[in-house]
Amino acid sequence: MTITVTFDGNPTALYKFWAMPGEGTQEESYLRDLLVGHKLFFQAAHKLNDPFDCLPAIYTAFTPDRAKMLFERHIRSETPDVTDADCAAEVERRVTCFDFSLVGTPEFQLGARDAFKEHREVMAVYCLSARVDSVLMWSHYAKNHTGFAVRFDYSDTFIGEAQRVRYVHKRPLIDPGSRDERNMYVVLLSKARDWKYEQEWRITRIGRPGLHKFNPKALTGIVFGMAMPQLDRDRLRALCGEGGFEPKFYQAVDDARSFNVQIVEV
Repeated sequence: MTITVTFDGNPTALYKFWAMPGEGTQEESYLRDLLVGHKLFFQAAHKLNDPFDCLPAIYTAFTPDRAKMLFERHIRSETPDVTDADCAAEVERRVTCFDFSLVGTPEFQLGARDAFKEHREVMAVYCLSARVDSVLMWSHYAKNHTGFAVRFDYSDTFIGEAQRVRYVHKRPLIDPGSRDERNMYVVLLSKARDWKYEQEWRITRIGRPGLHKFNPKALTGIVFGMAMPQLDRDRLRALCGEGGFEPKFYQAVDDARSFNVQIVEV
């Protein structure tokens, strides 16, 4: 059996590439969480490998009326039991003290971006790919083909939450004063076009980096890299057995006629 990766619309499967972790490392604990504990590790956005990831351009128009609205929202968020009179007085104090001549300056833009960076720390993503036949993906994320890829069934309810990443020329422009959560998802699902080869899909969570349980039946396959040592293959099989998994196992092989990777069942 050979896996076909072309699709129209949604994929039938998504893949997570791994470099085989060394024993006693944090990465090994994440692998045990996956194969034994049935948990996926969602990375905080600010720790991803792209410094532009989840960091949009910031809309910084800041009129006195808009300042009052944002200051009031911030005050009520920090002090929910504040009285209307006290809130109004504090808003007026902040507006009076604020130097509106700074608006539009590089320093103001930088300050707005720094404030948004705090949001990145609570944005969590689980990154997957629709491609398992990419030489670059195996080279970059599976340690030069010595690692492996995990195959997830996209029809699973949890895995099916994954959304396609958009590859764009310009960063999304975000209004930090907006309460529209869709803005956050635009940020989470937009990347530079240089990354288009990844064909990435993401499951996203706001406010919950860390481990999340998934249905073990969603993990349907393990793909061994072309250069994966036999000892590491045996370790993976043992971990699957320990976790009660019965996935299909596949082997990545070189395509004799192209630069793609073929995937065959073993």
